[in-house]
Amino acid sequence: AELLGFLRETSIVDRLSAPLCDAITARHDAAALLARLERQQLVAPLDPEHTVYACHQLFREYLAQQLATQPADDVAALHRRASAWYEALGYESESVKHLLAAGDTSAALIRIADCAERMVESGDLLTLLHWEQQLRAKGIALPLALQLSIIWAEALTLSGAQAQQHITAVEEAVAARDDPEARIVRRECLALRATTRALADDTAQAYELVQRYDPQAQDRPLVRDSVCNVARYAHARAARWKEFYAVPRVGLGGPTSHVLPATYEADLRAVAEMSQAHTQAAEVLYRQSLETGGHVPRFAGATSMALGPYAELLYETGRTAEAEALLREDIDLVANGVT
Repeated sequence: AELLGFLRETSIVDRLSAPLCDAITARHDAAALLARLERQQLVAPLDPEHTVYACHQLFREYLAQQLATQPADDVAALHRRASAWYEALGYESESVKHLLAAGDTSAALIRIADCAERMVESGDLLTLLHWEQQLRAKGIALPLALQLSIIWAEALTLSGAQAQQHITAVEEAVAARDDPEARIVRRECLALRATTRALADDTAQAYELVQRYDPQAQDRPLVRDSVCNVARYAHARAARWKEFYAVPRVGLGGPTSHVLPATYEADLRAVAEMSQAHTQAAEVLYRQSLETGGHVPRFAGATSMALGPYAELLYETGRTAEAEALLREDIDLVANGVT
């Protein structure tokens, strides 16, 4: 009964470690219990040191069904303790997930608003959009800054129509205002419209919007860098190489940890070099795009842009084995990310 109760309470997480299990169950002997469960083959280690474990998925689903029969307040308390543990270690996504599971939507909204911009930076876009759906389903009003981060996530996951609707809603919300915050929001909405049009291959409209954007020091680096990439894309499509190389480089406007614009920039520069038959320079830039995109592992689009063209470059220069090796593990990713 003791082991079953322990397993039932910890079924709210998919990976079991002694510190996490102690936090969830308010015990101090999780390490010993996990060792007993491993000996009985009820959990399996996920690392050579036997510090992280998992239940079989079907067994975990059974335990979750059993947990659902317990008092709702008791289950919510488990999720709150899990959330606190993840928050203390900086695992924002997991922390918010358990706050929502506990029904603490107000606390979850505060946490989401605090970490949304960083999630866009790290490419955790689908998680952010999933949270947005849950909050909207509960009729919770979202602050403007959070709405803008969600629109960036929609735009970068190619949900352009939905992004455009939400941009309009934000613009209407600040239409009657003329304070500094409203002006920043309007500039960001303009940048978002330009980005969505560029991602939809509407080059003319995207460039027209970019020309209306007046960058200011108060604008987020993501906004300024994205506008630069849209301008870079428009110049490349029109073969305006002098203007292309005159566009400011990503990150030159100030410190930024945002790697998505840097990934897009490297890919656009590689395309430009290939268009001018500068294959060696293009290869360096494709590698840079793949390397930079690798820092956003939760956003496949960050690497799919360069994979196909880079493999084609390798193929056309006689390095078929390298091209095949590059694509072998990512052929589905390329198919979804490259048209």
